[in-house]
Amino acid sequence: MDQYILKQLGEFFIISVVVFTLLLFFSDALFDFAKDSQRYGISWDILLALIGLQLPEILANILPLSGLLATLLVYNNLNNQMELIALRMSGVSVYRLAFPALLVALFCMGSTYLLYDYVRPMANRFALGLKRISVAEFNLPGMHENFVYKLYDNDQRLQRLVYISKYDNKVLGYSTVIDLSNPKTLQVTQASGGRWEGQNIEFDNASVHTVSSSGKLTNTTRAKRLKFENFIRPDVSFNYYKPREMNFLALSRWIQNLEAKGKTTEKSVFILLWEKLTVPISALPLTLLAVPLAMSPPRQVKNVGFLSAITVFFLYYLLRYVSTEFGKLTLLPPWLVAFMPVIVLSITAIGLYWRKTVRL
Repeated sequence: MDQYILKQLGEFFIISVVVFTLLLFFSDALFDFAKDSQRYGISWDILLALIGLQLPEILANILPLSGLLATLLVYNNLNNQMELIALRMSGVSVYRLAFPALLVALFCMGSTYLLYDYVRPMANRFALGLKRISVAEFNLPGMHENFVYKLYDNDQRLQRLVYISKYDNKVLGYSTVIDLSNPKTLQVTQASGGRWEGQNIEFDNASVHTVSSSGKLTNTTRAKRLKFENFIRPDVSFNYYKPREMNFLALSRWIQNLEAKGKTTEKSVFILLWEKLTVPISALPLTLLAVPLAMSPPRQVKNVGFLSAITVFFLYYLLRYVSTEFGKLTLLPPWLVAFMPVIVLSITAIGLYWRKTVRL
């Protein structure tokens, strides 16, 4: 019986992981990669490496949902085919029927913990390092002749338009830069040539024209050589390793160092610390919760699946959000805030299992 159920659970679990990974990747990650490619000229080989480094974070988020969905689908299918009902009529308890689901839940919990607390921080460090290298060795993307390159700030506002007549091995031909960063003036730089070096750009025989908001030319400056430093500005995230991307031990030491220096730590950071443990643990009650949800009385056969799993997961994240807000208001201690979703899920699962034991 265990092998029969586990085989189906494994098949549906793999399918769920693949589907949810594709959904998450094409919803957010792909657009982020396209944006980085446009803004920093990241080459395709580095982009592919960044995609691979993004997978641990995606998997850490979807493994509990995949375990929940797979368990719902398999047990509901067995229930509708009267197989679970026959086993229960033969004296097999609900708890014994849930043993294969328990194995899947333990696998999801352990894998999520490893991904969430160890693999994901390491992958994020490598990803940040690759982005720094790409920015430091910036190469203009696109065509090599007669093209326009756009530069944005961190809020995605257009800052500069760069027209380049020719680009070959970091050597520029005739170029024009329109600076839109100042709303009161428009600055236009024209040069006969130049060089692109990392985050810096240097023009030869440059003329800088400043135009007021009314359209009048207010100033013209000429220089044989004009250098723009930090022309490409990396995101703050490139140079700052966020607490969210640290593992449990590293974040604990980080908090201790802040407290040793007499600095106060926000409540949200303490909540984040405990969530390093509670998020993987929540995979256990989430997956086990699916077994009684999938069962129905013989004359009330019902189909539960994707929408039911999404609903349960939505309620879980809503509970996490509400408890976190209570924690930020100092109404609950941080450890209780982080464990609140696990406690509620566990109590709900216990209640559902008890109900199924007294009703067939």
